[in-house]
Amino acid sequence: MNNLRFYIFFNIFNILLIGLILGCISIVCDLVSDYSENANILLLCGLVLQISYIIIKLRLPNWFVKCAKKYDKSIISQFVNYLVNKSDIKKRILLFAFCYDLPFLIYIISPEIDCFCIGSIVSIIGLYTIFYVGGIFLFYLMLYKEIGKNKM
Repeated sequence: MNNLRFYIFFNIFNILLIGLILGCISIVCDLVSDYSENANILLLCGLVLQISYIIIKLRLPNWFVKCAKKYDKSIISQFVNYLVNKSDIKKRILLFAFCYDLPFLIYIISPEIDCFCIGSIVSIIGLYTIFYVGGIFLFYLMLYKEIGKNKM
């Protein structure tokens, strides 16, 4: 896989991951914000969706590596092999992944920046942790760990 093809796949995959994150968050927010007589059922559905999203997010690198092993000639296999063979690219990939997370984090945190009191700082740190842990950077850290564990 050449550099251009690798980065095209990398960018498309990151955009799909951002779509997954935003889609899950918006579905949960819509379910939780409905104040009808079924509010408890909707809250339970939102929590089940969020828990299933977290499970999918944690299992995704494992599924990614298994798919790369199973389908040798696929683009996913080429992507994973490129990550394995180019050890110098790891820092660059993690930097790019952080750059994908950064605009989303700034957007989420921006309403909280108005006053810098202790509560605001705590909420900024909390929001940063919640959304960053669910972000793309963690996916690549887990993917590198999974690759190392499976010795591709």
